[in-house]
Amino acid sequence: MFLDAPMTRTPKEAEEGYSGILRNIRRANDRIADPVLTAKIDRLEDITARIFRAVEEDPKKRNRIDTFLNYYLPTTQKLLDAYAEFDAAGVEGENLRQAKQRIEKTMDSIVAGFEHQLDELYKTDAMDVDSDIRVMETMLHRDTASVEKDFGLGGSAQMASNSAGTGDVDLGGTAAQVREE
Repeated sequence: MFLDAPMTRTPKEAEEGYSGILRNIRRANDRIADPVLTAKIDRLEDITARIFRAVEEDPKKRNRIDTFLNYYLPTTQKLLDAYAEFDAAGVEGENLRQAKQRIEKTMDSIVAGFEHQLDELYKTDAMDVDSDIRVMETMLHRDTASVEKDFGLGGSAQMASNSAGTGDVDLGGTAAQVREE
């Protein structure tokens, strides 16, 4: 099984393992009649597929999902399988009812946890983007300030225009001093 396999999987083997996990979640979902729980499981499947896709696209992210793969995912699958079995039992005893309710209530936390796992996979990427933006803003500010200074587009040209009252921009230099008479 995928969870017990060594870390040296080929991408094709990993893809089959990921697909197998998603298939098992889908099978459990197909056996569950509750529409609210089914919608939550649909969301769970979507998030899980996105996590797997992120790892397939960037295998370096694989080591960040060990707990997800080895605990959260199989435990979630176990809970969903149990719920489906309880549904199929056809008996609504107190123990089964309480167990099903507990699983239903826990699904919100599980979905939130899976969403957090997906977000964490992109944390480094987001920090890289933020860093790139800060550098670009600094360079743009520096380069823009240089252009404004070199061509008189900054505050001094504007102040000269306002003080002259004519709307003409005082560029200084020889061209501004030569007048045709």
